[in-house]
Amino acid sequence: MPFSVRRLEDPDARAFAVLAAAIEADHPTNLQLSAEEFLEIRHLSGAVLEGAFDGDDLVAWSGYLAQAPRDDGRRIRVFGDVDPAYLGRGLGTLMAARALAGARTRHAADGAGLRATYVTSTVAGRTDQADLVAALGYRPERYRFTMVADLGGLDISPARHDGYDLVEFDPADSEVLRVAHQRAFSDYPVPMSMTADVWDTFMIQPRHTRHGLSSWLRDQESGEAASYLFSHEYAVPLSGNTDGRETYVPYLGTLPAHRGRGLASALMSHTLQASRDQGVARVSLEVDAHNPDGALGFYERAGFRTVASFEQCTLTEPPARSPI
Repeated sequence: MPFSVRRLEDPDARAFAVLAAAIEADHPTNLQLSAEEFLEIRHLSGAVLEGAFDGDDLVAWSGYLAQAPRDDGRRIRVFGDVDPAYLGRGLGTLMAARALAGARTRHAADGAGLRATYVTSTVAGRTDQADLVAALGYRPERYRFTMVADLGGLDISPARHDGYDLVEFDPADSEVLRVAHQRAFSDYPVPMSMTADVWDTFMIQPRHTRHGLSSWLRDQESGEAASYLFSHEYAVPLSGNTDGRETYVPYLGTLPAHRGRGLASALMSHTLQASRDQGVARVSLEVDAHNPDGALGFYERAGFRTVASFEQCTLTEPPARSPI
């Protein structure tokens, strides 16, 4: 029987969660969404998800998440995977090609005058995934690591932050920290800026945000945000370990003028201790191997260890030419 492919809808949420769990049991993905998280992603502006079915069974998925167009171009995240029991039947190639084609169509509709960069990831060491994305035109860009700190026996030493006030996050601080985030990552090799709407969608409103474990440091002299740390908590932990709670740090940033003063260490120590006090067993995060601040070593010194590695690959295409 041939596979059928269609767009995934709300009633597919539970089937998606089951498929995601089966895939994660075979290899790390960082995309093991629960049914509720699937619904959040599916309803994001710019998100399209498709599924391949063997009869009534969802056996593969793919999709894309398109950022809003920017003056300097646009990045579109493309993703997907296959039930391990169905590997070797061409589903990965089919779904990856469909996702890229759909992303291109989306970009042509609302960003044709801009450069487009399509971004996907493969598990380090998985030559089948690497060969698939290479055949579609993607090229390796950088490595990313999933890191975890087990809080049970971790020695957490408080770090000083003289001249800065520690401020517990309040949604009223949202715009202040969005602007700080833009400035903190202005020298980052991959664009990290977010519009106010996107920032609110990803960082403020979702059910997985943990504002009580998010905080920032305010310069006592200027009153500006100098460093910040956000915490999330997903239904399915990033590490795949379901023994106890696990929180996730999506962003830890320090503005250029305040670097070299131990502010990131101060916020991380505070968060690790606060998480342990609230009964959290582990804290996880993702690190870019080419982070200009040497973040991998920073997190290792804080007690994190690498549990998975991914190769991020990109396909960049120039703006479409206007017809003459």
